[in-house]
Amino acid sequence: MLVVGNGGLDCGVSREDLEKVFQPFGVILDIILLPKKPYSFVCYEKTDDAKRAYENVNHTKLVTQQNSVFILYLSYVNKVPSTPRPSSEWPPGLVLKEDVINEQFEELLMNLINWSLVEEKGTLKHRLVKHYGFEFRYGSNDVDPTKPLPEPIPNECQPLLQMMVDLGLVKEKPDQLTVNRYEPGQGIPPHLDTVSMFEDGIASLSLGSEVIMEFKHLDGREVPVLLPRRSLLVMNGEARTLWTHGISAKKSDLVYEQQGYRLQQRGIRVSFTFRKIASKKENQFQIPRNEKEASQMEEFHVHQVYEKIAEHFSNTRHTAWPAVRRFVEALSPGSLLIDVGCGNGKYLGINSTVLKVGCDRSMNLCSICQSRGHNVFVCDCLFIPLRDDTCDFAISIAVIHHMSTEERRLQAVKEIFRVLRPGGQALITVWAFEQERDRKSTYINRKTEQTAPSSQPDESISHIGIHQNRTPFQQQDVFVPWKDQRNPSGGGTAAAPPPSEGATATAPTSQEYFRFYHVFKEGELELVCQQICNLIVVQSFYEEGNWCVLLEKQS
Repeated sequence: MLVVGNGGLDCGVSREDLEKVFQPFGVILDIILLPKKPYSFVCYEKTDDAKRAYENVNHTKLVTQQNSVFILYLSYVNKVPSTPRPSSEWPPGLVLKEDVINEQFEELLMNLINWSLVEEKGTLKHRLVKHYGFEFRYGSNDVDPTKPLPEPIPNECQPLLQMMVDLGLVKEKPDQLTVNRYEPGQGIPPHLDTVSMFEDGIASLSLGSEVIMEFKHLDGREVPVLLPRRSLLVMNGEARTLWTHGISAKKSDLVYEQQGYRLQQRGIRVSFTFRKIASKKENQFQIPRNEKEASQMEEFHVHQVYEKIAEHFSNTRHTAWPAVRRFVEALSPGSLLIDVGCGNGKYLGINSTVLKVGCDRSMNLCSICQSRGHNVFVCDCLFIPLRDDTCDFAISIAVIHHMSTEERRLQAVKEIFRVLRPGGQALITVWAFEQERDRKSTYINRKTEQTAPSSQPDESISHIGIHQNRTPFQQQDVFVPWKDQRNPSGGGTAAAPPPSEGATATAPTSQEYFRFYHVFKEGELELVCQQICNLIVVQSFYEEGNWCVLLEKQS
């Protein structure tokens, strides 16, 4: 058995390249090519054949099918690794239909667009793109349903759209189309299709060349999916909302077959991505129904968002809320205070006579705290890694409203209660539903206010709405947009996901993210706290758009 340096998939060397070099010296039992490795293994039936190959091939040139030249370095080995298999478990909700059209229809669609005219308007960073039906607005990652494009989806696509409906792949015919033209070496960064703008059932037709699309779950699982020519990929459910998908910018793909991996060179690929603009009712996430859904949604719409916006978020957080400042400044010298969800640490710098420690789920925000000299650690507020009865005082400012179920909001308060010593006090604040309660709330933009204030939320709503910033809340469970103006790069994979294939900005502008909030009604926070034995509500009050409670742990 021989190991062949510079003869691996990572060098662009294929199985056929190696067979051409090594077959003249004897019967080959196996050639093992490993993903992302610059070496391979050649196993002969007879030892003498391996010796002849070593003597004739070591330190010689290999010219690949792509005319790349490598010097091969050989060595003997006693054992070889097995070929790893990619995961066979596809994301739930992912459907792939092969050969949905014939070669004549493929040729018709590929010639549908005069790409030279598209190119005259300027190329995008990763590919050429043309939209039909509605234009995607790159700065805000959405479309304006009131401004249709002059060109609807071409009539040539109608037989395909009808077939998609007849097969149950989509509920209704799409009304928006993005066509992308990829040269070899071009790709699209990992992303999630914009959930809030389009209905379930994003369909992408691959033409001209096959390609590997890489799916990655929020928990780190990865699944490569081969998209053959003339195949239709449809993303529904989790495949669309919990798995990012992207195409690496390279000129070849590793395709797994029964005998192992093969290196497939890419050609020009054209994709037709069909979407249906969501109605107002369906333009939402469902409120989590169980612990798994809640955890997944918060991971994407809270944790990942704050990791992405940490720097920009920190730059906007300078002033301490008056009630919090009064609480921290009044603490006894030598007391131990924990700030649960400390953010950029703006409260950790108040009252130098007190020993303070902060914790936050965001590693990037904790790094900002550490750069300012604060003592912090990374943890989830539902599981604080401190012993019982440790802290004299605690604060948790604008944190618990990010918990997406009543059970998780209660658990967050229980953890604060657990780490408090008997007699210790905690101050907790959350965003209030009643932003219009007084004129001191800085959240409502009263000059441009157009949405009528709502005295009570609509409790019959089962979805999470997209909140319009600086207006009164219309429901309690909402996504609140955060627009990062720092000209981000790389596409991002956070709560306001980048659009599907084709939605790449002509120039970096701003990135919008959606943070989950459960805004509290009057009395709701007290009711949560009153469920915990030996915890009393000392004071409950409203301050500048926030509901606040002062709690005390009894012996």
